[in-house]
Amino acid sequence: MYKKPTKMFIESQLKIFDEVIELLANKYKISKNEFLISKELLIKICTRIHQREDYYQYFHGGTKLAQLRRSGIVAYWILKYFPLRSINPEKKYNINVHFAYYVILSAAVAESGATAKNSSKIQGVFSTEFEDYFLRSLSEYDISKEAFMLIAECLALAVKMAIK
Repeated sequence: MYKKPTKMFIESQLKIFDEVIELLANKYKISKNEFLISKELLIKICTRIHQREDYYQYFHGGTKLAQLRRSGIVAYWILKYFPLRSINPEKKYNINVHFAYYVILSAAVAESGATAKNSSKIQGVFSTEFEDYFLRSLSEYDISKEAFMLIAECLALAVKMAIK
């Protein structure tokens, strides 16, 4: 039987989201003040992730959902709920697509065991052309949760192979 996440779990997840949003803003050289963050939608995302983790443990004999696969689930729900909104309607970027991309890419690099000394090799894997194509794919295609988990695993493998 599924048990709802505790308030402490939700608060810890919201803190992580806030840290990731700050890193995202720094990466794209934008201010967090340029967009609105829906706490309600982030809580819905946290709840959905919690449900998926519970489901995974139940149907996979107590096995926990790996962090890399979890990042795929997070990206999926970010693109379903769009928790960030630009306060300037003239801005052409969709911050949620960048948010999902950043979550998956960060988890893939972390999973690969890459270090700062490998950064040039990693940049070779994730070129500007790759980033443009991937961001366009995230914004235009309907990608399933399972596909997102597979994408995260494939990206981590690509990084591992590049840094060998």
